[in-house]
Amino acid sequence: MPPNPNSHLIVSLLQLYSSDNTSIYGTAKGILLAGFIVQIVSLGFFAIQAGVYQARVKRSGEPEGQWTVCLYTLYLGSIFILVRGIFRTIEFGSGGNNTGYLLEHEAWCTLSPSPHHVSLATSAR
Repeated sequence: MPPNPNSHLIVSLLQLYSSDNTSIYGTAKGILLAGFIVQIVSLGFFAIQAGVYQARVKRSGEPEGQWTVCLYTLYLGSIFILVRGIFRTIEFGSGGNNTGYLLEHEAWCTLSPSPHHVSLATSAR
């Protein structure tokens, strides 16, 4: 089902409304943190289901082939996305307005996406 074009208008209006409205900061932070947690849980569940699939296929006697390479790539990408999601959850949960240990130390923000970018660069064919 294609996305509703009106949803972009609604999101844009909400962003415009909230750009100067500091009274909704707590609500926005809660929504953001809930989104991170939903992402972590759903991606974790997906990776577990992929592992169950791989175990069942292996148990059925199917020979390993290109599909296992795809699954290992999926696992590696999932690990990086999970680590980044956990990092972002801790980052935003620990403080707002650039407070909190992770937000105050730039090295964490620089190093967080690096393994993901290196894996993308080295796996591109």
